[in-house]
Amino acid sequence: MAGGITSAAKEWLKKYGAWIDSDIGQKTITENLNGLAKLMGVPESERERFCFETWWWIGYATIGPALSLQKGYTKDADLHDAELKIRAAHKAVERLCNTKKKYRDFNFGTDAQPRGLEECEHMLSNLVASFSVMTNSPLMPLPDSGPRSRDLNKNWMFEKFVVSLFSKSAHAGRRRLTFSHHNGTGTIFEAIKLLTPLLPPGFVPAAPINSIRRAKKIAQEQAKWERKYKERKGKKKGKWLVAKAWVKMQEEWERRQGMKGGKGFTN
Repeated sequence: MAGGITSAAKEWLKKYGAWIDSDIGQKTITENLNGLAKLMGVPESERERFCFETWWWIGYATIGPALSLQKGYTKDADLHDAELKIRAAHKAVERLCNTKKKYRDFNFGTDAQPRGLEECEHMLSNLVASFSVMTNSPLMPLPDSGPRSRDLNKNWMFEKFVVSLFSKSAHAGRRRLTFSHHNGTGTIFEAIKLLTPLLPPGFVPAAPINSIRRAKKIAQEQAKWERKYKERKGKKKGKWLVAKAWVKMQEEWERRQGMKGGKGFTN
């Protein structure tokens, strides 16, 4: 991961590793993860596993992508403007690719690159990816019109993080995290506060309410999809795709269970 991150992120990782190994780091990690478990109403018998999974999720699925996919140029107006134009160009060429027979003479008779619409679309797609990493924006296409057509959503990774928190709290036997957009209250804020010391600087936005609102809506939509899937699965055989990350986490959990005298959740 270190090869694709900024020098500031590398410096933070170095300090973060030292903090994890320190007594104060271990104390903060243990107390805050247990605090989250209590907030969500995780039964005592399941808390050790819950804390382990949450710590794994923070390191594997949150810190790594946050440092490698977000370079932090969120307020650069020139980059923002260029990215919107590159995205518009990519979308326009992508549409042309759907009728490529009509434009089969694109760049005909020259050796210049890109040759053909497909190569042009591929190059523009790579440019969109490069800009999205620079400006912290997601790769997904923007709507063709409306206010969100120019919204690069610089907090998309934080939103995914909060979606996972809402989903974790919705499991059977747990208390759902609450959120009210109208007055900006709810237990989700306490959950975020507990985990903020474990996250990269700037990962949690200064004004997170709109991001939390979107995350709650996404979590609700995902829950509906899961319920429908389970209903279909009851009528027809099917299998969940098992992510490599989950397999790795399970192997690490089993390794830890076979050890004695482990230090916190971090070794």
